[in-house]
Amino acid sequence: MVEGIIICCFKKASIDDDFNPLIPNPSTSSAPYRIFKIANARPTQFTYFIELLEKNLGKKAIKDFQPLQPGDVVSTAAKMDLL
Repeated sequence: MVEGIIICCFKKASIDDDFNPLIPNPSTSSAPYRIFKIANARPTQFTYFIELLEKNLGKKAIKDFQPLQPGDVVSTAAKMDLL
């Protein structure tokens, strides 16, 4: 992920001249800005992520697991090819 952040810092934003506001493509824009989801290319268990934070911060997390909420997703992964 660090490499992805560094790449984004030096990647100049550009306007998509073919962008059509009447039939917009959500991955492009008429504005010279881009948002990248920088993450692992494969899903990681959220509990593992919490364990890593606990280990590196030297503190135990207070966990309050709740049922899935509207909008929650069971699994997701980043598509890194744009970087």
